[in-house]
Amino acid sequence: MIDIILDTNAILRFILKDVGSQHVEVYELIKKAKNKKLRLLIPEIVVFETYFTLKSYYEYEKETLLKVLESLFSADYIKVENRQIFMEAIKIFRNSNLEFVDCFLISKSKDLDLELFTFDNNLKKYWSKK
Repeated sequence: MIDIILDTNAILRFILKDVGSQHVEVYELIKKAKNKKLRLLIPEIVVFETYFTLKSYYEYEKETLLKVLESLFSADYIKVENRQIFMEAIKIFRNSNLEFVDCFLISKSKDLDLELFTFDNNLKKYWSKK
C-alpha cells in the first residue's frame, strides 16, 4: 500500500476549494484513503501550519477553526501524527483563551508526564490549575 504525506497546501486547497483542480486532486486522494487503497499522513507541523494559515491569513474564527481541526482528527482513514494529543488539545482550546499551540503543549506535557516551563503568564495560570 502507498503511504502519502499531505502538506499544508493540499489541506488548504481541500478546505478552501479555492483552486478547483487541486481541490479535486486532494479529494480523490482522500477518497482512495477512505477505500483503503492508500494511507494518508498529516505530520504534526502541517496541523500547526494549517491552523496558523487559516487563523492569520484567512481570518477564521475560533469556532470555525475548531470544526476544521475536529474534522481532520476524526477521519480515521487519515493518520494524524499525535492524534490523541491533538484531540485533548482541542478540548483545552475550546474551553480556554489559550492559543492552540499552548493547548497542544499542555496536552503533550500531560501525555509524557512532564512539567511545562513557560514565561507565558496565561499558560502558567492554566498549567497551575491542572
